[in-house]
Amino acid sequence: MILLSLFLYRAYRISRIPDIGDPFDVAAFAAIVIPASDNAAELYAAANAMRVIVKYKNDELGDVFENGWGASTEVLQKLLTANERTLDEWQRGTERPSAQFPMAKDVAISSTHHMLKINGIGEFSRLARLRAERCMHEGKVAEAWKWLRAGVRASRHLGQHGRVFDRRIGIASFMLAVDGINRWATDTQVDENLLRQAAEQFDADETITPLTSVGLKHEYLWLANIVDSGVTFSDLGMGPAETGVPDGALPAFLFVTGEPDVSRRLLQQAFIGWIEQADLPKSKRAPVARPRFGLFSPPPKPG
Repeated sequence: MILLSLFLYRAYRISRIPDIGDPFDVAAFAAIVIPASDNAAELYAAANAMRVIVKYKNDELGDVFENGWGASTEVLQKLLTANERTLDEWQRGTERPSAQFPMAKDVAISSTHHMLKINGIGEFSRLARLRAERCMHEGKVAEAWKWLRAGVRASRHLGQHGRVFDRRIGIASFMLAVDGINRWATDTQVDENLLRQAAEQFDADETITPLTSVGLKHEYLWLANIVDSGVTFSDLGMGPAETGVPDGALPAFLFVTGEPDVSRRLLQQAFIGWIEQADLPKSKRAPVARPRFGLFSPPPKPG
């Protein structure tokens, strides 16, 4: 009777949440592969393998970004000189149409984020900005724009085939480049023709920004993979103090409470609404039924 009641409770837990299926064609989406010849991530990874690490203080960078290359220290000058060839390789990558890093579904939850670990994304954004400031100091305004534009394009690449987290890194890189562009555009060395050309190129580069729903689809793949792969609480750095259940009893506890089926169905319920609504202006989105979780009402599919 006890065993039967446990199985019945599991069935009850699962039955409370309808199985509405994946919120999009997962197989088709996961099968998208960017050819190596078009994939900026290939050159980003190659450049990162060549990158020379020189330790510096963030305040040193801040001074240059605010006051120009004239405020640079010997350490920053050494950093940029040591990485000129590396930065050229990275810039070649920014000229490619797309970037596809390791797929979100293939990244282990316990690992350092793939783009930060493999490709030194943030560091190259800073190096490009330093290079632009040095060019401005030397009167090479057209070349300065090339490096600022590279920062913009790299930031757009980050969310094209990645999670929402990737897109957030891209936003930070984008704002760093835009801050440099604002300084560049007000410099008296920049004439009207160059300014118009830069504006046209900036608008064109903005068109490679992915839809928000793309990041959410990758997020769904990543989370679904975690649920399906049997990741344990210890993998997440959680023990009995956090879960309230002794380690040895966790597998049985999770089974009885309907896992992983319950979590999988909850992902479907949440993401089908988020993906449908994310690309709409806020004023045109459906009302939020439960603000705590951000679920939309009415649901886009029955159940």
